[in-house]
Amino acid sequence: MNPYFFLLGYTVVRVGASSATDFFELCRVLEITPKKLKRVAKTEDFTCCFTSFSAAKVLAFSASRGLDVSPLKRGGIPSLWRRFIHRPGLVIGTVLALMLLCLGRLFVWEVALEGCQAVGEEEILAELGELGLKRGAFLPHLDGDDIALSLRQSDVRIGYATVNLVGTVAFVQIEEALPVPDTAPTAPANLVAKKDGVVLLPMIFEGERRVEIGERVRAGQLLASGIIDGKDGGFRVTRASGQVWARTEETITVSIPFVYEEKHYTGKIYSEVEVDFFGFSGKVFKTTGNVNANCDIKVKKYNFFAGARVLPVGFSSSLYHVYEYKSTKRTAAEALALAREVLAARLVDEGEGRKLLATKVETVLDGTGVTLCCTATFEEDIGLISEFFMEAGGK
Repeated sequence: MNPYFFLLGYTVVRVGASSATDFFELCRVLEITPKKLKRVAKTEDFTCCFTSFSAAKVLAFSASRGLDVSPLKRGGIPSLWRRFIHRPGLVIGTVLALMLLCLGRLFVWEVALEGCQAVGEEEILAELGELGLKRGAFLPHLDGDDIALSLRQSDVRIGYATVNLVGTVAFVQIEEALPVPDTAPTAPANLVAKKDGVVLLPMIFEGERRVEIGERVRAGQLLASGIIDGKDGGFRVTRASGQVWARTEETITVSIPFVYEEKHYTGKIYSEVEVDFFGFSGKVFKTTGNVNANCDIKVKKYNFFAGARVLPVGFSSSLYHVYEYKSTKRTAAEALALAREVLAARLVDEGEGRKLLATKVETVLDGTGVTLCCTATFEEDIGLISEFFMEAGGK
C-alpha cells in the first residue's frame, strides 16, 4: 500500500462497465486521477483507488448523475481511527495501558531469582509473593532486607538470602542450607528376593547368607537372614544387607496393527490474541468460537518493547491447527520394522540399572498385525531389604 494513501485514507471504487465512459469523463472534469485502475475480467467492471477526500467527491457527483459507481473498501489511518473511537472499551484499555507504562517505575516488573537447586523456583516465588514481593508490587512499600530476613525465617531450607531492588527489577539470591545427613536405619531386617532368578554372585555384607551360587530363588525368598544363630545357643539380631546378583528373565510383548489411526490436518486454523499486563491477562481477539475439534496449539509470546530486559507487558498469539484421524494401512514389512524399533526402545528402558545378557524373539504374524514376543535375560541385583520387629523375650 502506498504510504500516501495510508496516511490520508483511501477508498477502492467499483465502476460498472456501462458507466465507465461517463465516470472517467467526470474524473477529468473534476481533475481527479484514479489510481490502480484494474478491469474485472468476468463482469468487465473497473476498480480504482482514490484518497478518502477525493473518493467522497467522486461518489457524490456519480450518485447525482445516476452512474453505477459504488465503494468497495476503505482503509488507512482515518478509517482505523473511526473504527478505534467507536470502541470505548479499546480506548479505555489503551489509556490504562499508557497509564501503566507511565507509572511503571513505581512497580516491580520482574522478580529475578538465582541460587535454586534442590528447592523449586516456583515454591520460592510463591513464598516471596506471600511476603509482598511479586510482579506489580508497589516499590515504595518494599524493604529488601526485611523480605530477605522473613524468607530465611519462614523456610528452613534457605540458609542465606538477599533482595536487591534495582529499578523495576527485584534481584533475589539465595543459598540453600546444607542438608542434615540422614541417620542410618537401625531396625533389624532380612534380605529377600524381589523377583525370581538364578543366583550368580551373592555378596552379603551383613547377616547370615541363605543362598548359594547357581540356586534358583523365587520372589520373596530369604537371601540373607537378620537373625544370626550363636555358638552358645543364642542369637544376634542385625540388619542384613548386601547385593545378590542373579540371572532373571522377563517377557516383553510388542504388537503393531496393520490398520491404525493417523493424524491429518484439515487446513483450518483458528487464532486467539491475549494481552498481558503485569500478570493479568485477557483475550482481546479470537476466531475460535467453541472449538470442539482436535487441535494442535502453537503459542508465541511477544513483548511490546524490543530490546528491554524483561517487561511484563505484551501479548501472546495462539494458533489452533485442526486435525482429524483417518484410518491408514501399513504393510507387513513396515509393521515388522516398527515393531523391532519399539522393542529395541523397550529393551533400553527395561535394561536401566541392569545388564542385558541375551534375547530370544518370536514373531507372530496374523491378519491384524505383527506381534513380537521377546524373552529377555538380565543380570541384576535382586536383593530387597525387608524389616521385621522383635517382640520382647523372643524371636
